[in-house]
Amino acid sequence: MIFRYTADSVDAGTSAGTGLKRHCGLSPTLVKAIRLHGNLEINGHFARMKTLLQEGDSVVAESPQADSPALHLPADLPLLYQSPWLLALSKPAGMVVHPSLNKNLPDLCSLLSDQALHPVNRLDRDTTGIVLLALNGHAHWLLTQSPMEKRYLAIVHGRFDEKEGRIQASIRRASDSIILREAGEDGKRAETLWQELDYFPSSDLSLVSFVLKSGRTHQIRVHARYAGCPLLGDSLYGLSSLNAAIEKSQAPEASSRLLSSGHIKLDRLMDRQALHAETLNFTDPQSKKRIHLKDPLPEDILAVLRHCGLPEKSLSGQIRL
Repeated sequence: MIFRYTADSVDAGTSAGTGLKRHCGLSPTLVKAIRLHGNLEINGHFARMKTLLQEGDSVVAESPQADSPALHLPADLPLLYQSPWLLALSKPAGMVVHPSLNKNLPDLCSLLSDQALHPVNRLDRDTTGIVLLALNGHAHWLLTQSPMEKRYLAIVHGRFDEKEGRIQASIRRASDSIILREAGEDGKRAETLWQELDYFPSSDLSLVSFVLKSGRTHQIRVHARYAGCPLLGDSLYGLSSLNAAIEKSQAPEASSRLLSSGHIKLDRLMDRQALHAETLNFTDPQSKKRIHLKDPLPEDILAVLRHCGLPEKSLSGQIRL
């Protein structure tokens, strides 16, 4: 990767490395990589990162990092967006994003390339929807520095008290597990916005939109249970864990009504948590264009909505959002 800029009056008297951060958005890690393994020239002559600039200096830095690795795009994974530095795909259920200790699990990164990729958002193995991958570390860094909007759709047991609201409950690792998370005052700050899109009285299920304002592990699943409306089909934070959550004051006692045979039977409609990463809005760090992606609901969630009686017209229009 090659970066260029011309020093202006603000750069005068500052270092070339500082200018690279200011003009090109380089991370401290990439500046160090160029210093150790790349090349830096000022006005066509070799220079160091600490070299002080004068207004009008022409700075060219070459990074050892490639723009993008070779990719293998499977035909059965819908491509949602591609640019020289980015790739967005629709992830199916049953696939992890990163290579895992369990080599029997297919992972998205290894499927796409033999070289390192940089997932910008991570989805649980059985959560479907949009996964955005940066094809180099610089693009990943730039994306983390700009606003990104993520919205998920989920089917939950029961119904929230209001049509929309906010869940603010810190999340920590459960003391008896390296996987499970739980609400706890000593955890990391977590905030989730929710909005009811549809409620189905006959089944006591709701279709809900969730927007993340933080990015904690299993955040939506933990917060939904905390609010007393666990996700349909959730094996970790669903009905099977609700009693324990109520006993630990991590879910409203009123939600115990969901532990009826009717709701347990409904839970069998899904063999995974009914959660889908539906929309993702971000700025492409190379083109600077604002990108808006949407991934239609998968068939298993649509099948549950049909079971609940949602009209086919609404389903074909991908729900009234």
